[in-house]
Amino acid sequence: MTDPAGAVYMQSFESRHSSHSTSARVAEDLRFSPASLKLDSQAKYGALARGDAQAWMRFPPNSYR
Repeated sequence: MTDPAGAVYMQSFESRHSSHSTSARVAEDLRFSPASLKLDSQAKYGALARGDAQAWMRFPPNSYR
């Protein structure tokens, strides 16, 4: 994919694992699809492999362990 416009991205289902607002801002800057897939565990790798999404974004807070 050379043009990111309309690409589907994934992010953690749990908002405490990643900043959904940061993901949304990055997605907007990259012109990704406004809707994301929210997945956790190994499901995200299967979705990427199947082509259900083109990117996985994770921006955990500094307090995440």
